[in-house]
Amino acid sequence: MDWTLFLTLNAVGLLYDIVGVAILAYALVFARDDGLEAQSGTYFGGNNAMLEALVTQRTDARFGLFIATAGFALQWLGALMPSAPSAWGFWFLAFLGIALAMFLALRRCLIGRDTVRLAMKRKSKSSAATQ
Repeated sequence: MDWTLFLTLNAVGLLYDIVGVAILAYALVFARDDGLEAQSGTYFGGNNAMLEALVTQRTDARFGLFIATAGFALQWLGALMPSAPSAWGFWFLAFLGIALAMFLALRRCLIGRDTVRLAMKRKSKSSAATQ
């Protein structure tokens, strides 16, 4: 079997699309029952579980959209340049691996940072409203 077929820009772009859509859906598909229960509750001063869930969904959606858009661009490029060298596909695959590793390593940090920032913003708004 000729493995260079899997390194065409169209094939690599399709892989990007699959990975991007999986990342887009991850926060919703794998939501735990206890997390959903906490999100559905009503709390005085705001629902921190809901805030964190929404920030998680937004973080995953941003990265997933970026990867899926890159995949569509690679497919488009592959259609324009059907004889592109398979080395290009290899480098795009390497970039995808590096980008995924970086995202997974930084995901918790990004979610925590945005959750704290939005909670502080909510707290300052509520304290300003009570004054």
